[in-house]
Amino acid sequence: MRKSAAIDILVLGMAAFIGGFGVNGMLAGTGMAEEIRARTNFFRVADAYNRKGIEMYVDRGSPGQVFYDMDEGMRLQMGIYPPNPQHPPKEIDLPLMALSDQGGEIRLLCRLDGIGTNNSPLVIMKDSKGQNRLIMGLALADEGEEAFLTAFDAAGKQIDVVGRFVNPAQAAAEKKGLKLKLPWQKG
Repeated sequence: MRKSAAIDILVLGMAAFIGGFGVNGMLAGTGMAEEIRARTNFFRVADAYNRKGIEMYVDRGSPGQVFYDMDEGMRLQMGIYPPNPQHPPKEIDLPLMALSDQGGEIRLLCRLDGIGTNNSPLVIMKDSKGQNRLIMGLALADEGEEAFLTAFDAAGKQIDVVGRFVNPAQAAAEKKGLKLKLPWQKG
């Protein structure tokens, strides 16, 4: 084989290799790329200042987003509760939004309730230890959906400020002499 033929084959091979990258880049903005993204259940938007940025995902059919600060700390979560043994079945597909402090602890949770019968809106404020300190919402199982504002002292004692916070699952457990830990309660 001539030396010039070997050089021609090498140049042709390199051109094909480089061309493959070029075609891949051109296809990235086409419908083919959209189909690939549609099959993916995770997507991230980030930049040089925030490597985690925003994560978007679908978990067992339930979409969600997580926003991170520049130190990669989770700050905001929002989405729909996925099927999970930690969540009551009636909570699946209900929306939530959680704000976290600089230590990564959820401090404010806005969600719809799936334990009662009303899918009532709840706003839950937590202390730095993750304990519920203030819950505001509409009655979880009362047909009148009366508003309530309930505080909890440092020992966890419930103080009803307006209306009364009654959790149906907790009330049923207490009637049987049991103490029920709810999904949003720590400890």
